[in-house]
Amino acid sequence: AEARHPKLKLAFGFNHRFHAGIQEAHRIAQGGRLGDLLWIRGIYGKSNVGAAWRADKSLAGGGILLDQGVHMLDLVRMFMGDPVEVKSMVTAAHWQVGVEDNAFALLRNAQGQIAQVHSSSTQWKHRFSFEVYLSKGYLSVDGILTSSRSYGDETLTIARKGTADAAGSQPPDEETVYFDEDPSWAAELEAFLRAIHNDTPVQSGNSEQALRAMEL
Repeated sequence: AEARHPKLKLAFGFNHRFHAGIQEAHRIAQGGRLGDLLWIRGIYGKSNVGAAWRADKSLAGGGILLDQGVHMLDLVRMFMGDPVEVKSMVTAAHWQVGVEDNAFALLRNAQGQIAQVHSSSTQWKHRFSFEVYLSKGYLSVDGILTSSRSYGDETLTIARKGTADAAGSQPPDEETVYFDEDPSWAAELEAFLRAIHNDTPVQSGNSEQALRAMEL
């Protein structure tokens, strides 16, 4: 449909890309000051299946992996590029509603960098954690701002690893940044409007990114 209408713009709702903590972490990771990417670990969990439609496969298409985990997969692609190898296990161990309640995955790209992802609806306390480990330190986004604030505060920890000697490793130097507002919805909409007004390609949330996340 997009190819048949080249003058129109199509974007998909991957607003997690526009959260302030994720944006800053990506800027630092891409800047190279913390070295080369080694691995990523992502956890996205909540304590239930939420609204009834989320547990109805005919409406939602899938369970917690498609509902929330797709955002974590999109973030992995944003930081690491496309995986070429995936190993995973999925369970429907608790809610018994016909869709998955937990998904565990290991993803490796062509450069050998690995991401570990867990998407869960039996995380009895809501949790969002996205850790990016690099050769000179790490970045950790913990919590993600929502209207209900059920995932707590959104913070970004920026750490440079300590030096290692015969006596062992020194602890890393850490700085934590707190984010008080969620600009993601407005920023996502503004980016889409710019693409329309300037007739430029959609950069974040385009059909290629959405397709690759769904394929994963």
